[in-house]
Amino acid sequence: MSKFSMRIAGAVAASALTIACTGFAGAQEIGGETIPQPATLEQANLVNNDANVSLTIQKYLGDPGQTDTPLGGVQFRIERINGVNLSTQEGWKKAAELKAETANDFTEVATVTTGNDGTVTLRTEDNEDFTVGLYKITELQKEGYTAAAPFLVALPHSENGQWSYSQTVKPKNQKITPTKQVKDTGVTVGDNLTYTVNAPVPAGALTRFNVEDPLVVGLTYVADSAKISLAGDTTSTALAAEDYTISNEGNTLRVNFTDAGRAKLETARKSSPALKVLVEFQATVSEQAINAQGQITNTATIELPNDAMVDTNGDDPATEQVENNPTATTFGTLTITKTTTNGDKSLNGAEFELYQCTVNEGKGTLVGQALNVKPAGQDKRTIATTAGGDAQGGNATATISNIPLSSFAAGTGVEAIQYCVLETKAPEGYVRNPEPQVVTAVEGQARQLAVSVDNQKNSVLGQLPATGAWGIVLVFLLGLLLLARGLYTSYQDSRA
Repeated sequence: MSKFSMRIAGAVAASALTIACTGFAGAQEIGGETIPQPATLEQANLVNNDANVSLTIQKYLGDPGQTDTPLGGVQFRIERINGVNLSTQEGWKKAAELKAETANDFTEVATVTTGNDGTVTLRTEDNEDFTVGLYKITELQKEGYTAAAPFLVALPHSENGQWSYSQTVKPKNQKITPTKQVKDTGVTVGDNLTYTVNAPVPAGALTRFNVEDPLVVGLTYVADSAKISLAGDTTSTALAAEDYTISNEGNTLRVNFTDAGRAKLETARKSSPALKVLVEFQATVSEQAINAQGQITNTATIELPNDAMVDTNGDDPATEQVENNPTATTFGTLTITKTTTNGDKSLNGAEFELYQCTVNEGKGTLVGQALNVKPAGQDKRTIATTAGGDAQGGNATATISNIPLSSFAAGTGVEAIQYCVLETKAPEGYVRNPEPQVVTAVEGQARQLAVSVDNQKNSVLGQLPATGAWGIVLVFLLGLLLLARGLYTSYQDSRA
């Protein structure tokens, strides 16, 4: 090729390159028409799969609508739903057909925890796996609180006609603190403990509400003893038989509220923030139920919506142990010692009754009736001294086993039971002690109680004058003889 031809070719190539660059830099004119350049994602408001996204969760405590108390320490699991492309109509159609409870094809991205202000934010900058997509958010229940239902979040989402790549959600929690009390005063082996479960009703959609109470081995549910009622109700809601079911399988008491029952509770809760379900029942005690610590423990569980569960275990102020203390009755042993300062006869055979009492300045005042001191089927209200009393007036003892010493329930703490004994029969030759005797704990010996009851020798009989004892008998016999003589004389006179 000649130098001239090469120059012509170079000029043509340069002109073509210039035209091409000019057309793509602005608009290209072909046949007198101007063709615009392709629109950017931002200009056309299209979904940008490469955009950064962020999700903020604000957690508050209280009924729905309340946002004045933030709740920290709540965890959420973030999971990306697989196979959903939000840049396509087909992807949005698929998203519309999903529900949180049915969206099970996902990949876990992160687990986040709310701070003291109740807020946590997850960004693409913090986690490269957190990108444009559809996400399932599941709250991991915080102990003692309800849990929000799982929900779906789309990033981006449409906001005022534009795609927004950030979103803030505000799920709510309610603090639920169930408690359980026990009536155990005077209960011994063979008797029935009475339990009452207090189950607060949460606000909002009540998709599940059940009470479960597994009894320890040796503690047996009394058939048909369960009673279901409401407390804190300002609307006078009446529960009917079809509102719940009661079962006892495997020594586990269950109260399940039906759809009709939950609907009643949900309606009543709207105007009664203090609404509680009360489950009262009885359980029979055997020695097997009392553990090595001398206790019968029991924990009930309340099953709430969204798989949340709370139990009746609570804080124990005495031990500073929190949250993990079941309702408990502690049993112990009482030793009654019979003493005398002037007797010379055996002290065996004295009989006593056990009472709950109050103590003021060392003096006991009996409360209520005599308590059970023996297993069922025996004379339950009296105990006699049978051991140790010799013929010279040595001390004698009686022992009462498995009597309740104290109760613990969350919310009320430990309640000790104060006892007194009352002598109802003195040993032969002694005067019955008329005063209630206060029972005290034995120092250094766990679950041991003791009381001493003194007797005085009955010397009053020997000090009576003859006419007050055998003299009366002699006078009586003499009177009979005189009466017989008079009757005989009268009979002889009548025959004469």
